[in-house]
Amino acid sequence: MRQQRRSGKKKSPSTVKQPITADDLYRIRVAEDPRLSPDGETVAFTVWEIDREANRNRRAVWTVPTTGGAPARLTYSEGNEWAPRWSPDGRSLLFVSDRSGSPQLYLISPSGGEGRRLTALSGGVLEGCWNPDGFRIAVLSAAADEPEAAAPLPPTPDAEAPDPLVVTVLPY
Repeated sequence: MRQQRRSGKKKSPSTVKQPITADDLYRIRVAEDPRLSPDGETVAFTVWEIDREANRNRRAVWTVPTTGGAPARLTYSEGNEWAPRWSPDGRSLLFVSDRSGSPQLYLISPSGGEGRRLTALSGGVLEGCWNPDGFRIAVLSAAADEPEAAAPLPPTPDAEAPDPLVVTVLPY
């Protein structure tokens, strides 16, 4: 305030403090779970926001170059998408989505396109991660009443993917 009096300048409308309103809450977006690509050039992350019309929260996967530039939304389903994970070669992103009902694991190109569903687990998927060789994926899922048979993943363009290993008991 003292500076304002001395200089005679008034504060611009964008710098005037105002109390937060309920409408302000609907404009808030929160970036979560940033993941740096293997080449260090791109960050994949989740954006959380409130969908006022649907009266629910929404999450989508976005990317942004580390050198600056506009962020780009990567997923556009009516569901929620979260937990992006880069493949070791940086050519694919795993993510979890509830677009089909229960959360399942999907694969998408970082340049965009439609996500391809990889799992159909009745307990849903909590998270997935790549093996460093890029040919295997570990999936964390809630326990089902009965162990499920795992469906093999479709072959990758470069090589045949091995059948999944299903662990039904974790001793401790």
